[in-house]
Amino acid sequence: MWQSSPQAEHFSTTDWDSLLDTALIHARPWNGEASAASELRLRGVKFGAT
Repeated sequence: MWQSSPQAEHFSTTDWDSLLDTALIHARPWNGEASAASELRLRGVKFGAT
């Protein structure tokens, strides 16, 4: 989803690395680890997710 966003053309390598880490964190609440939800929210806000 992020790859097709307009701001993606401005992402650096470290941004993509951070998004990869965020994707791994995203899986944690789905697997019952609710404590990861706040970190996921903070990372999403950094990239403009609502």
